[in-house]
Amino acid sequence: MSWITRPSPLTYYNSLDGIIGLEHDILKGFCEENNIKLITLSANSNYELFKRYDNENIDIVGGHLSLTKERLTKYKASDAYDKTSVHIISSLRKPKIRGLEYLPEYRGVVLENSSYGAV
Repeated sequence: MSWITRPSPLTYYNSLDGIIGLEHDILKGFCEENNIKLITLSANSNYELFKRYDNENIDIVGGHLSLTKERLTKYKASDAYDKTSVHIISSLRKPKIRGLEYLPEYRGVVLENSSYGAV
C-alpha cells in the first residue's frame, strides 16, 4: 500500500527510533495486521501531494488535510480525527485582539495552495 503525506508530528517524521507519527502508526498497524507492505512517500506541499496522488499509482493521501468543497467533490474522505483552528497570537504588551477590527492597519495573507483559503 502506498501512502503520500507531508511530514508533521500527526502524520510521520523520522525520530531516533525510526519513523513515527499518528497517521503512520495507524497505517503501519493496519498493514502489519493484514500482511501488506507500507510504502511511505513524502511531498513538500499540498499542491505536490495532490498532483502526485492524481498522476501516480498511490493508494492513500494523508497529512492532516482539510476537506474543502473542491476536495470533497474529487476525492473520498474518511471521518475526521482532529480539527484545525486558525488563531491570532499577539504580545502581552499590546491590547488584547478581540476581532479583526482591532487590526485595521494590518493585512493578512493565505498560503498558496493551502486549504485556509476556504476557511
